Amino acid sequence: MARGKGKRGGGRGSGKRFAAQSAEEIEQRNARLEAFDAARAKRRADADDDKDDDDDGSVDSAQRDAEREAMLVGRRVAGISVGDGGEGGEDGEWVEKEYKPKGLEGLIEVDNPNKAKVKMTKLKDMDGSGAAPMTRKEREEKEKEAKAAAYRKRHEAGLTEEYKRDSECVTSLFVLLHYILVFV
Repeated sequence: MARGKGKRGGGRGSGKRFAAQSAEEIEQRNARLEAFDAARAKRRADADDDKDDDDDGSVDSAQRDAEREAMLVGRRVAGISVGDGGEGGEDGEWVEKEYKPKGLEGLIEVDNPNKAKVKMTKLKDMDGSGAAPMTRKEREEKEKEAKAAAYRKRHEAGLTEEYKRDSECVTSLFVLLHYILVFV
């Protein structure tokens, strides 16, 4: 759908602009904006005071418990848990948790379809003796070099059309040069 201007000058972010007809209208607008700014500053000051009252440097127990619960849930999801001091050693020590299947997962084997499959490698690929197949570009480049070498070899032997034309030109030049030298 097009987002251009409609019949009434609508569009993205283009509302009506303030167009003052007189100095009184400008004063009224300024007074309205000052009142709005003052109310905004008061609301912000009240909000800052509320934050300062709550943040006295100590975390209440409900918030601490909620943070700890969130941390434990996150670790449970990751399959790792933090010892509470008595079970796994010192506090903060990582203890791997044994995975226990939930629900029917223990009875039915379910594979994750998004998990990358393990690619089987063949023995001939592992020893490295077999050369890796060339890419199309490598193969074409090698063929081009082989053709150029074969053409160069035929050219040196005098079997190419280019060589024959060049030799005819050279012989005609020699004949012309000889003619000039003899008769001049």
